[in-house]
Amino acid sequence: MKKSLMLMFATLALMLIISGCKEEANISFSAIVTDVSDDAITVTTTEDVGFDEANVSLADAKYDFKLEVGQTLNITILPAIKETSPVQVVAVSIEFVSAPKELKGKA
Repeated sequence: MKKSLMLMFATLALMLIISGCKEEANISFSAIVTDVSDDAITVTTTEDVGFDEANVSLADAKYDFKLEVGQTLNITILPAIKETSPVQVVAVSIEFVSAPKELKGKA
């Protein structure tokens, strides 16, 4: 009786441990590009995602357009966020939303 009870508790504990090991989902948000370099962009978010500005690594990102300051993008990042200022994140994919807006009064 004790053996079967111990086996049942061990099985239950193992199931709880396994079910608690879920992977975190990628994070998607909209942002405006404020700086572009060879391997990263700096963006200002346009929605509440827990940070206002981010340095986004492009090492693993998929995109098929030229990045420019002022563009609005939809960015999908890995859930790991380095708490620096600005936060550092790794992009998985980047989608173009809109081109930079022209400055008022510019000819």
